[in-house]
Amino acid sequence: MPDLEMIILYLDDKIREGEQVQLKIGYEGKISSDLGGLYQTTYTDLDGKNRTAVTTQMEPTMARKMVPCFDEPDFKAVWMVKIIHPKGTKAIANGIELCTKSLDENFQVTKFKPTPRMSSYLLAIFVSEFEYLEKYTKNGVRFRVWARPEAMKMVTYALDSGVKVIDYYEQFFSISNLVALPDFSQGAMENWGLVNFREADLLYDEGIYLPKTKQRVATIISHELAHQWFGNLVTMSWWDDLWLNEGFANFVQYSGANIISNGNFRMAENFVTDDLSRALTADSKASSHPLSFKIDKAMEVIEAFDDISYKKGASVIRMIRQVIGEKNFQKGIQYYLKEHQYSNANSSDLLKSLNEKVPSSVRGPDGEKLNLENFADQWTTQMGYPLLTVTRLNSTTVRIDQKRFKEEENSLEQRKYRNPKHGFKWDVPIRYQDGNIGNLKMTWLKKDTPLLLHAPSPVVLNAESYGFYRVNYDETEWKAIGAQLLRNHKRYSSVTRGRLIEDLFRCATVDLVDYDLVFDFLKYLENEKEQVPWHFVFIEFQKIVNYYGVDPQVEFPKKFLLKLLKNNFDATSFEKLRSNYKDENQFFEMNFLFQLLDTECSFGDSFCVEKAAELFKTEVENECEESDETSKCNRLAAPLRQLSYCYGVQQGGIKNFNKVFNWYRNEKVQREKNYLLKGLSCIKDIQVLERLLENALNPTNSDFRLQDVVFVFAAIMDNPLSEGIFSRFLLERWQDFLPRMSQETSSLSQIIMILTRNINSSEGLQKLKTFHSSTKSAQKYNIFHAAFEEITIRIRPLEVLSASVAM
Repeated sequence: MPDLEMIILYLDDKIREGEQVQLKIGYEGKISSDLGGLYQTTYTDLDGKNRTAVTTQMEPTMARKMVPCFDEPDFKAVWMVKIIHPKGTKAIANGIELCTKSLDENFQVTKFKPTPRMSSYLLAIFVSEFEYLEKYTKNGVRFRVWARPEAMKMVTYALDSGVKVIDYYEQFFSISNLVALPDFSQGAMENWGLVNFREADLLYDEGIYLPKTKQRVATIISHELAHQWFGNLVTMSWWDDLWLNEGFANFVQYSGANIISNGNFRMAENFVTDDLSRALTADSKASSHPLSFKIDKAMEVIEAFDDISYKKGASVIRMIRQVIGEKNFQKGIQYYLKEHQYSNANSSDLLKSLNEKVPSSVRGPDGEKLNLENFADQWTTQMGYPLLTVTRLNSTTVRIDQKRFKEEENSLEQRKYRNPKHGFKWDVPIRYQDGNIGNLKMTWLKKDTPLLLHAPSPVVLNAESYGFYRVNYDETEWKAIGAQLLRNHKRYSSVTRGRLIEDLFRCATVDLVDYDLVFDFLKYLENEKEQVPWHFVFIEFQKIVNYYGVDPQVEFPKKFLLKLLKNNFDATSFEKLRSNYKDENQFFEMNFLFQLLDTECSFGDSFCVEKAAELFKTEVENECEESDETSKCNRLAAPLRQLSYCYGVQQGGIKNFNKVFNWYRNEKVQREKNYLLKGLSCIKDIQVLERLLENALNPTNSDFRLQDVVFVFAAIMDNPLSEGIFSRFLLERWQDFLPRMSQETSSLSQIIMILTRNINSSEGLQKLKTFHSSTKSAQKYNIFHAAFEEITIRIRPLEVLSASVAM
């Protein structure tokens, strides 16, 4: 049964009910060259020699590629592992090593302690010449970080972060499950006791890495280690409830990273700009799906690893915590883990455990004790979310209605999701503000009844952005809020201001408000100094600029935004970033300043572009030979490297492109290679861009590893000149690059979305649909339907927008 990836065994004799049967299978397998099952990876050592390591990636359904097994999450088992490997290498696995013995002059065998009862997708082994550093947690858990010998100087931050966050999680979850497996080896996949990371997501050197990268390392470590409890100790029964694993890990990673940074990362604000925003965007599409949904085939499992499972899952959990209270939530989570440890559970089990700890003082929409299971079911079993519409009736009262928010009203959901039992209606918890900052009130909008709310003008709903919904106000109320922002924008928190801005843009996208109102509302930004509101502005204006590509009208939105930014950017901005980016106490300010410089340059501010190009010449070109590694030879501060490489190549043409490409080839630090690759993508020559893509898709080309292909495509498609590339590389070259990417379904899906990102015409959309309908191998990828919907949203007429910006 290849479609279901199952085999049927026909036995000679009948098996009696209750009889125990032992099945022995002799097998051998190959070490793969793709990134699934047991596969090899290569790297270059300090002497320039190629080295090979062997590792595993089993999630979701690839353990079967290495060993015959019941490869489903609810078949938990104890695994006993021994590895025969070459002398001179080290072997690690999920359990602590028991012993290593010599077999002959070439090979040795390492045996490991039996694992806890765990699902097959958590099985992991790693054989390499890597080295490690280690520390111990408060409870005596040995924690190791493994890396290439030449990268060991960059593992200290990950080591300290991991120990910190394990101590925190043991206290938060009230379960020290690691006593059963007192060993962690960080190599990101959350295998029990052996967590694998990409180098760029684990290593950190403040001289090379952006402040944002430091935050990312802390966040990913927090995410993967959270899985040791939520996913490994207690595992979803089936992939239908993947969000239990990934949504919770995404939710708690923010607390973990906050602990690591002593609060300097301000992770609560990052949640709103990252997880919540991306979840709202993904779930406004007809191509979305419920958090809990039926999965039958292996292909569908892979497609479930998306922003809905991760980011909507985290956002709904965050909303539940806010409704029932932090302490009650923690008690419910601890109860859930203790009830189901070393076993499997589904979303109903989680909600029952949380409901057990909801006190009678927590009231639901009917005024009685909150029935958490019924409330949460509305958000987990149906896709989408509500748009609340606020209509002012008089100076003291507003009416609040709800309707499902869809960015493309005419796009159809998959048939199985079209008629949910709750009818695309929700009981909505509303935190609102009609007074000064901090003066927040709570009420409910029932799913079947409009709400009349006593609130003077202006009233702001979803203050602090805990609710998973958007809000639109009538024109009178939008203008009243805008006027308040002009008078004193600090009346609302930065998160609330950001929520207002993103909701306003999204409402304009679906023609609920005029763009004239949007740009009038944004005038207060000349006084805005906080990152969260500006983050949403940068995102929305980048979308507008992408719509236009190289059309001359693109200058209108660019000039409008640069005018708003004039009070935040000056000749000292580069020096401020260079001098202060290492100070973790200024992390948030420096991260905003980096975003600001990136936007100023990309939107064509002449001083910014010239300064970045000048730094390329004085700090890189004058310091580095073409045979050097730029991570070692250049004098640029980490946050200025990518900017400098980009505008050095953009302004210097093919001469500088060739220099940067040589540096890229020589570089061994993955993060620095990413900076250089982004710089290469800035070239103003479409033929050179196409050659880069050709090289990335060529399996015999050693310049680009398979895991870097998506990054190459994303970097190039950010270049305005890339607008016509999609037809050549997707429509004409599909059969060429499909073989390299067919085993990497997630990466291939990302590439499809990237290649279709700059299609901004009905003609381009029709070409894509014709290709899809006539190409059998493309039809099995559901991501094409998501691309159709994205493009349909993008190609709405933009003349009104242009006129608004021009004014």
